[in-house]
Amino acid sequence: MLTLENAIYLLSNGLRIYAYMKLFRCFYKDSNIKLLNIVIMILFFIVNSGVYLTINIPLLNLCSNLLFIYLATFCYGKKVLYNIGIGSLCYALNILIDCGFYFFVGRSVVIDSGFMTALGFYGVALAIDYVFRGRRFNKISGGNMLFVIIIPLSSICITIITMSEYNVQMLLIASLLIFINVVVFYMFGSLDKAYTKIYEQEMIEQQVKAYSNQLDIVYQLQEQERYFRHDLKNHIIKMNSLFESGKYEELGKYLNRSFDELTISEKIINSGNYEIDSLLNYKLSRLQNTNTNIKSEILIPENLNIDSFDINVILGNLADNVINAIKDEKSPNVFIGIKYEKNMLFISMQNTCSQNLRIVNGMPETHNISGHGIGLKSVEHTVKKYGGNIKVSHENNLFTVTAMLYV
Repeated sequence: MLTLENAIYLLSNGLRIYAYMKLFRCFYKDSNIKLLNIVIMILFFIVNSGVYLTINIPLLNLCSNLLFIYLATFCYGKKVLYNIGIGSLCYALNILIDCGFYFFVGRSVVIDSGFMTALGFYGVALAIDYVFRGRRFNKISGGNMLFVIIIPLSSICITIITMSEYNVQMLLIASLLIFINVVVFYMFGSLDKAYTKIYEQEMIEQQVKAYSNQLDIVYQLQEQERYFRHDLKNHIIKMNSLFESGKYEELGKYLNRSFDELTISEKIINSGNYEIDSLLNYKLSRLQNTNTNIKSEILIPENLNIDSFDINVILGNLADNVINAIKDEKSPNVFIGIKYEKNMLFISMQNTCSQNLRIVNGMPETHNISGHGIGLKSVEHTVKKYGGNIKVSHENNLFTVTAMLYV
């Protein structure tokens, strides 16, 4: 029979199962929700709710929970031990929250129905999702996130204050609170996705500009070569005349001038990897007419097994940091090192930094410091996608960022 108590339990169980889906997406690379995920979660809700409402034996409730939790994890990955570990961890978190409410609040209508546990579990799942998935374009600051978290916290407080017994009013309040929480966080997720799309669009535009810049460099080189070849006969006649006249010093100057005509000053990086050359030449072209001393050591193949968007995020943000950091330096030095070896990509960018910069928890403090810290979190998140790590140091007026990726 569908009593008020059972109705509230069903609402709570639905929210709890949805929270599991949120948690699973944090721990798997392929976190897209597929039809199979939805089917398993619907079955989870039906079977788990049915067992609780008809039999309500703790051991059977435990088995029905774990069975579908483990099944759900296999929708995201094939590693048995990893899936069992993630499923057990998520279920243990749910039990821990449930026990915490029993300990601090005591037994009551809202506790026995599972409503408080569902709200608390959903809030924790959202917080973990926010931290673990590391949004690349985080326009929603910690302060704004705090206001969002107030919604489920306020819901819990309202629940404790207003719900003392089962009645129609309690069911309506529970339904309304769940609806408010779901809508608010759905809007939050949609807003975050919109910001992410804007960021991706900016990165694509930057990549297009980089390619355009590289094409301009190639075109300039071809034009200068074409002009030089057109005048090659005259050049040979002139050099032969200088040689026969014994004017070797003047001949040397003439040869040096000829070499200069074939040099493109804007082409700072020439590794052979078109994508990386395009991006770095585009970024570093802003330093061409400055007194910046740029050195590079790049040993990479023409093609790398890394997503173009990801390498654009890493190198683009690091290059921007370097350019912003040296704008106030008197005699800046910049070093760029990229090396590929045994399926590992090593990236190092170093620049002069005479400012008083402190490294805290592996990242530079950005208070009153220009240039550093901007985009490093995004770089760190992208590097971790490839099982790599990032290290930041500041010694002898040199700021260095090194990253290692498995590609």
